[in-house]
Parts: sequence; C-alpha cells; structure tokens
Amino acid sequence: MLNSLDTEMFVALFMIVAVGSFFIGSMMHGVLEEDGFGTIGNMGVLMAGAFFGFYAIDNFFYATTSVQVAVAGVSGGFITLALMVISKALLNKFGY
Repeated sequence: MLNSLDTEMFVALFMIVAVGSFFIGSMMHGVLEEDGFGTIGNMGVLMAGAFFGFYAIDNFFYATTSVQVAVAGVSGGFITLALMVISKALLNKFGY
C-alpha cells in the first residue's frame, strides 16, 4: 500500500495520521498522565505504530479493503503505545 502511493497521497496520508495521532495522543496524555510520554511523545509513538501497522498489513497479510488497512493502522498505533508504556513502567519499577 505505501509503495504504491504517489507523493501527494503519501503526504495526505501522513497529515491525516499526524492530526489523528495528535488528538488521540492528547487524550492519552490525560489518561496516562505520568506513565505516558506527553502529548507530542504519544503522538510520535502512535504515528510510528500506525505506519508499522500499514507496513505489516501490506507485507505480511492480504488486505482486501481499506477498512482492514485502517484497522491495522489504528491497532498498530495502540499496540506500540501500550508496549512502550509497559516498558517505561517496568524500567521505572527497576530504577532505570
């Protein structure tokens, strides 16, 4: 999917993911407080996870609809954020 996009569509996809990640990152900052990474940090983690989800569904699975690709992007973002928060909590627990 990402390889077949032209420049304008990739920039549009990037901007849509960035805006969505900003709003969700802001909400997650309110929920996670000290356990999170701040609004911009949460946004970066969500964006990286979303593009990882796009890459994973494109290369490892056969997505037939755009809904499946969108679900993969959202799932990738939240899974990445959850793993990073768990890692941060474990590191804080052990004094790092």
